[in-house]
Amino acid sequence: MSARLEPFAEDAHLTGAMSEHVLIEEPTAPDFGWALAQDDAEHQRLAHVARRCQELNPLAAAELSMETLHAPITGEQLVTAFYRGAARWRAERFSRGSPEAQRLAVGLAELLAGARESLRFPTILAQWLRELRLYCPPPSPPGDAARATAIGLARQAIDLARGARWAEAQALADRSATLHPRLPRARVVQIVTALALGQMSLVDGALNLQALAVRGNEEASAVWRLAGELLRVAKLHSLAERLAVDARRAEEDAEISAGAEMRPARGPARWVK
Repeated sequence: MSARLEPFAEDAHLTGAMSEHVLIEEPTAPDFGWALAQDDAEHQRLAHVARRCQELNPLAAAELSMETLHAPITGEQLVTAFYRGAARWRAERFSRGSPEAQRLAVGLAELLAGARESLRFPTILAQWLRELRLYCPPPSPPGDAARATAIGLARQAIDLARGARWAEAQALADRSATLHPRLPRARVVQIVTALALGQMSLVDGALNLQALAVRGNEEASAVWRLAGELLRVAKLHSLAERLAVDARRAEEDAEISAGAEMRPARGPARWVK
């Protein structure tokens, strides 16, 4: 199992929700903060994608659908989507456009070309995917009845996964995630069952679990503990050990966030609520 983890470990250290290291320096690119004067729909779309890539990360060029963005996805699928997006917005397509469109297209092409080397690193892909998910959250949370149903299905899925009944657990987790896309417990079960059933590689499973991490999220430590428990049931002990580190960091992060809320403000003796 450790041999299967070697390529992932060599690519990048799994830093988890408490990452304080810059994983990638974004390539220098022109200022995308201005709008195209031309009203051509394709040029306006180019401006939108270029600004999104600069404000968030280069993976925004893939223009993943909401359903794809928030579902378990492989690194290969992410890389393929990135290259498809890069080809869609190549500078040559706008060679006869306005000077503004040409400048924007060249700047975007340079940014995407500089990002290609980073596609080899699963941890960077996980960070980019997490950023896109935070920027483009799923639709509004479901109503009380749908939420209660989704949570109930997720609990049943977890119980089935604890008994190594992976296919049944996956089916219930899929239904739960459809009802409540923001429910991390269901997403964990989806990822771990895909690993246990051989539907996803160890590297892709780690990528997806890393992309679930949210800095300071009070549920993060519970999510990591659940992931570690189910990974051990699936006999994926090496990855479970890595997740245990993330669980500890998530707990520390939550404590820091909670402490910041009680920290006294400057000036008169007041407490920040």
